[in-house]
Amino acid sequence: MRLDSFILSLLAGTAVLTACGKAGLQGTDVRFRVSGNTAVRAAFSGDIDGNGVERIDWEKDDRIRILSPQATTSDGGDAHWADYRIKDVREDGSSSLGNVEPAGQSVLSWGEGLHDFHAVYPSPDAVDGISLENNVFHGIIPDVQHLEWEETEGVPDRTRIYLLASAQGIEPSRNDPVRLKFRPAFTALSFTLSQEDKNPVPLRSFRLESSGGPVAGAFRMAMGEEWDVDADGTTSDVVSIGLDRTLEQGSPLTFTVLCLPLDLSGLKAVFETAYGTKTLNLSRKDGTPIVFPACHKARITGLVLPGAPDISFTVDIMPWEETQGEIEAEPSTPVND
Repeated sequence: MRLDSFILSLLAGTAVLTACGKAGLQGTDVRFRVSGNTAVRAAFSGDIDGNGVERIDWEKDDRIRILSPQATTSDGGDAHWADYRIKDVREDGSSSLGNVEPAGQSVLSWGEGLHDFHAVYPSPDAVDGISLENNVFHGIIPDVQHLEWEETEGVPDRTRIYLLASAQGIEPSRNDPVRLKFRPAFTALSFTLSQEDKNPVPLRSFRLESSGGPVAGAFRMAMGEEWDVDADGTTSDVVSIGLDRTLEQGSPLTFTVLCLPLDLSGLKAVFETAYGTKTLNLSRKDGTPIVFPACHKARITGLVLPGAPDISFTVDIMPWEETQGEIEAEPSTPVND
């Protein structure tokens, strides 16, 4: 699966929790079918529909955690959560549909009254430093990131592709499914570089610098009628990535950077190459900084390295919802050697 050009898919998809009836349901196991890992491998599909929505695919063995304060667990413990894993997957348009099975010895069971459900991918047991406490998710976007290269595409750490879902006031039912609509808890920028000259260009590293606020670090996201996100501890205005690739004529390179789930602006892309430092301000032609909406993906294309005094690029803002997001067309900005 390709991860570089992800954009929505789980968001358009739904997670379905099915149970069994209104009366006598207490203690009955809640069963799940998900749409939208032990291993954590949700992947960006690269498939974009007519509304500009790109699917994120579940993969077999992806692990999710589902929590409900009102539910009990089948092992009789004090926890109100259980982990489930994807056992099979199929794609349906902008949705990725999966059946799930318990990932451990315990499963969620119906308690009394209305239930609230909150879910996170990946399960906190699979990733250090993240947690789900009732309806609040705590995550970390690293300021030093590592790419996994799939030929000419560099994909980010899949354990940081956070996806959250929430459904509140759910009455136990034997027949009506509970639907969880997953949302991304990160913002992403995808860069595509090309070289028109026959001489290869060694690329050493990349930095995304911000003068408009943090782009990495710890954060919290509260799920409810309104979803609120805040920086939560140490943050950074810079994300760094080691590239160690060679850009060659006719073979573009694409890589994706993950950032905090906040509106981002005042961004500068810095490429360290064998021919010096190439700096690109992500602004319009009039110098106004481009605003990258929270929890969207921006695809930045048209970059040619090493560049002329002016370099043109296009920014496509990819939505997670069903409507097309803002599109910025071909700003031009200087590149400094």
